[in-house]
Amino acid sequence: MELEFVQGDLLAAYSADSNASPSPLPPLYLNLSSLNLRLVTICFTITELLLQSRPSTLRFLSTLTASAPKNSYLLIIESASLALIPIGTSGRTYPLGQLLDHALCGRGEGEAEWEIVRSQEGKRFRMLEAAEDVYNRDVEESGKGMHVKLENSRVVLRSYRKL
Repeated sequence: MELEFVQGDLLAAYSADSNASPSPLPPLYLNLSSLNLRLVTICFTITELLLQSRPSTLRFLSTLTASAPKNSYLLIIESASLALIPIGTSGRTYPLGQLLDHALCGRGEGEAEWEIVRSQEGKRFRMLEAAEDVYNRDVEESGKGMHVKLENSRVVLRSYRKL
């Protein structure tokens, strides 16, 4: 398996606004059409991307949809506490999962580009009793690093397969 980590400004790469404030990071252009692409993960950032620039985020998802090879997967995980997205000036909010399904699977017209493989609105993950002790054992033994407090969480999970 081949992994690649790249750092950059994803929204700058998909922004149509030439007056947008400059980012300290370079625009992030990803090769999303590689035949080796099997899984794209967006973990705990999709809400922030949508809140910062919904048009740029939707352009990114559209590019991903157009470019990703058939049978590749998209996994999106977000904190359930951030899973309501405000749309418009009325203050009305919509569930993140509903917005993602609409953007990726279509509006019921024409053929869908993605199919939902798994959908969970409030999946709860509970830490085992001794998980924090095990996770922080090296910090306590070596005295190096920081103690990390592990917490239970609730997440929105969406898994899609490209058709």
